[in-house]
Amino acid sequence: MRTHFWQAALAAAACLAFAVSADAADEKKKVEKKPPSECAGLDNAACTAKAQCSWYKEITMKNGKKRKAHCQKKPTRSATAVKKPA
Repeated sequence: MRTHFWQAALAAAACLAFAVSADAADEKKKVEKKPPSECAGLDNAACTAKAQCSWYKEITMKNGKKRKAHCQKKPTRSATAVKKPA
């Protein structure tokens, strides 16, 4: 009789632990999305007019998929970039 009680208690504790970890995993998935960059959605002329944007032409990749032409923000140096010694 006592072993059944402890088995039931252990099973309930395991179910509760899994339920709590599943809730924590759901909260981690809710990440705030960044707003689109100022270059997103621009046409070729508008993209090349902005200094911080680059125009990428349409290409066919090695696996046969086509990448559409698009405008993308140029990469910027981060503040944590390692400085070269003089």
